[in-house]
Amino acid sequence: MTQEKRRCFNWMAFGRSLSPSVLLLCGLLLLGTAAVRGAEDPPVRYSRGVLIRFEGPITPMLKAYFDRKLELAKAKGADLVVIEIESPGGFLDESEAIARTLLAVDWAHTVAYVPKQALSGAAIAALGIPSAWNTNFLGVVDTVANNLLLLGGGLSLSIFVGWVMEDPVGEVSVGTTGIRWFGLWRTLLRFVAPALLATALLQAIPSTWRAVVDFF
Repeated sequence: MTQEKRRCFNWMAFGRSLSPSVLLLCGLLLLGTAAVRGAEDPPVRYSRGVLIRFEGPITPMLKAYFDRKLELAKAKGADLVVIEIESPGGFLDESEAIARTLLAVDWAHTVAYVPKQALSGAAIAALGIPSAWNTNFLGVVDTVANNLLLLGGGLSLSIFVGWVMEDPVGEVSVGTTGIRWFGLWRTLLRFVAPALLATALLQAIPSTWRAVVDFF
């Protein structure tokens, strides 16, 4: 099993511990960020492709139909399986089972194609297809968190403690003895830290914005 599929299995195990509503939201979010692999990847040629249409509400009957089609594709020696998804969703257990079945496919490359909609459980089922994952999304989230949230939070905290709190020195000096540099600490917090953090934040905004725009 590839490392990419192991990561997908870990996400599925994590999602199972969440409430159904959160799991559905995560499924929609991840499916919404689906994209083809980067252009730098070399082209891959396949000898036999199979199209499986995944239509209608997800029920035990649809899952059984999908399993039969997948087994038939394996028997034909397919090395490429295209899943055409057109579904409003359905039962959560069947949706997760389909995702696990797709994750276990190691005899062919699986691709998701959504003409119109793949909602709710259909989005969860698509999580079993590694090509539906775009790990660049995690890089964008990391960039936004580091460049904006972290710096912005530090700037807000320094302004609040340095200028809004009535007696921050008294708060931090409780239980301490013999420390005389709290005045210097507050001076740095009021003047030096906000200036440095604001400068870093302003410099980080353009690169962060470019990263978000390039992703979409």
